[in-house]
Amino acid sequence: MTCEPEPTRITWAVEQLEPYSGVMMQAAYGRATTPAALDDIARAALAAWLAYAHPDPAATNRTRITVHDDAGHKTTLGGQGLTAWLAEQDQGLPDALDGEACLVLPVYLHRALGCPEPAAVPGA
Repeated sequence: MTCEPEPTRITWAVEQLEPYSGVMMQAAYGRATTPAALDDIARAALAAWLAYAHPDPAATNRTRITVHDDAGHKTTLGGQGLTAWLAEQDQGLPDALDGEACLVLPVYLHRALGCPEPAAVPGA
């Protein structure tokens, strides 16, 4: 028996405010199986999305992410919540994030965040 957390299937979705209708529209979507905490995945995916798609700091106020697992647990994080969390950290963003959380990101977001490159999947 190990103390490692069991991998969980998760789904994450980044949403942005559509300015004319005032509706939150899905901008990015992902699924993964990971032992990382939902909060860590939310921080990693939202930070990566903002770095990749929106270098304008004003976009943080119009963007949020929702992460949920198959057991029904859910977390939602807005750009301002991410900004507040980052202000509390004493290290660079990739170092402050859980390594497992970075691994669930697609390559373009993984690179935008500056996470260490994962090992290649054999046979891929």
